Amino acid sequence: MRSLFPRLASIVFGLFCFSFGIVVTLRSEVGLGPWYVLHQGLTRQFPLRFGEANIAVGLVILAVAWRFGQPPGPGTIMNMFLVGIFTDRILDAGLVPPLGEFPLTVRVAANLAGIFIVGLGSGLYIRARLGAGPRDSLMLAISRRTSRPVGVARSALEIVVFLVGVALGGQWGLGTLLFALGIGPSIQIALRILQVPHGVRFQPTAACTARRSA
Repeated sequence: MRSLFPRLASIVFGLFCFSFGIVVTLRSEVGLGPWYVLHQGLTRQFPLRFGEANIAVGLVILAVAWRFGQPPGPGTIMNMFLVGIFTDRILDAGLVPPLGEFPLTVRVAANLAGIFIVGLGSGLYIRARLGAGPRDSLMLAISRRTSRPVGVARSALEIVVFLVGVALGGQWGLGTLLFALGIGPSIQIALRILQVPHGVRFQPTAACTARRSA
């Protein structure tokens, strides 16, 4: 049980970093990330609110990842809820000011920093091995199925999502392309820094194992 608490702490801190990075990219005002483009496009095509689109997409990709051999864990569920909560709190607290009036070079630099922070947050909650987030579950499943690095798998996934979002009418910009191309390498670098092995899978806690064997 004691070993569970550091893993939960890693997830919570990782999700906070993830949310903070997302807010930084949003405040840079150089374009929505690919998933946000997709969510916005869905709200324009279907009677969905932005948050509902986020949940709907999360459920779909979670099911696909599970089908590909990446089952959900406690961290997966925590991801679906805490990212939204942390993001709203960070925005409400004004921890990251709007950067729209700054030169483009500053905004691009901030956007790149946000992408790296998102990658670091992803690495932290993947390291806990309590279940990656829905999008990262799919990324890991694709990486394992294709024997490609997680960076390649995630970048390919982001590009596909971006194209679908644009087709549905979502807004995009330079930041969208930066995120699509940069998030995969950022996660891969974070996993190396944190010494997370390639193809990491969800490892159930002792309590989960006991329930399965009962």
